[in-house]
Amino acid sequence: MLTLDDFCRTRLIEVLLHLDDLAVSVGESRPETDPEGVAIVVDIIEGIARHLHGDWEVLYALARSERVGERPVFPVF
Repeated sequence: MLTLDDFCRTRLIEVLLHLDDLAVSVGESRPETDPEGVAIVVDIIEGIARHLHGDWEVLYALARSERVGERPVFPVF
């Protein structure tokens, strides 16, 4: 069962990524957003990457690109 908190976090991902896509598509700068919302989305995406690829692969992708395996970690979606 999806909790209200999980539902809102999922919508936050969609809103922020679509906002960025829309700004790019019309040639405008991305509007300012609350840094807390962006931090939440980064946390969610990092958690998905860790679940899909494991902690070491995420660490390598972020800090040791020469050690990244055959399957790239990012983009997560």
